[in-house]
Amino acid sequence: MKFKIIFSVLLLTWTGCTDKKSNSPSTEDFQNTENHSENIIKNDLTEENLKGNIKYIKLSEYEAVEKFGKIIKGKSKS
Repeated sequence: MKFKIIFSVLLLTWTGCTDKKSNSPSTEDFQNTENHSENIIKNDLTEENLKGNIKYIKLSEYEAVEKFGKIIKGKSKS
């Protein structure tokens, strides 16, 4: 009887410790995701998080003017 119990425990331990693929992510999976993030093209559009077909971008700078306690748009700087 003791032999059957010891044999069963050893068998369960041995089968539980075998090297098999599981559904949990491994360190290789995390390394692969890091490599994919390096493949993203870095340019002005991706830095500004602009998506779609962009024809042009116009940036305008104005002076900030305070009138009656409120800040409003003043003269153009360019």
